[in-house]
Amino acid sequence: VVSFLLEFSGGTSANDEKVQSDELKVYRNAQKAANLVSDYLDGQHPIRTFCCQYHSKVLYFESLTLVDNQKYIRQHHDQIKVS
Repeated sequence: VVSFLLEFSGGTSANDEKVQSDELKVYRNAQKAANLVSDYLDGQHPIRTFCCQYHSKVLYFESLTLVDNQKYIRQHHDQIKVS
């Protein structure tokens, strides 16, 4: 099971407050998705939710992983500048 969340944070001209607010929203929803999936699995495998956020002409690719149904690990994978 894989979850993927995508957030367009105000397009090319989002201010810092909007970007931060949307980032919190994305990761709050990523936690909800991971918790929902964990209810159906045995907890022996990490559950990962992939997140993509776009702002200031850059796509940011990250993930949030739930390990042992106890802790979350956030990982930055890549970013792509869009011209």
